[in-house]
Amino acid sequence: MTAFVASDIPENIDSIEKLHVWTSAVLNRLYPYKDTIVDVEINEADGSIIPVYETQAQMGYFLTNAPWEDPANKPPGANSDYSQKWIAITHHTFDVQLNWLERRTDIWQHIAPLGDLVIPLEMKFYS
Repeated sequence: MTAFVASDIPENIDSIEKLHVWTSAVLNRLYPYKDTIVDVEINEADGSIIPVYETQAQMGYFLTNAPWEDPANKPPGANSDYSQKWIAITHHTFDVQLNWLERRTDIWQHIAPLGDLVIPLEMKFYS
């Protein structure tokens, strides 16, 4: 498992949202090519099963053109009905132990680790 202690979390993380994006960045950096099967398809030619893989820890940053959230706050002289906004998109797929429902405990206690790499030092203390 990718172990950590609470002191590894940067001090400027003060919300679940920030924690989620930080952990997403860590997992994406450590396991950029770790895949898991998320579905299967049937090959129409011979009926064989084709596994569909997905990267388990994905994260991207995008600059988007979004409608002004409040058109009344549109800056004077803005000649567009859209503003640019940075967004972070994260997606994670974790394998879960098959018997987790039988145990009637929290699902996060039954997540299979992606690996056993160590969080890079610069990701622990940067702000």
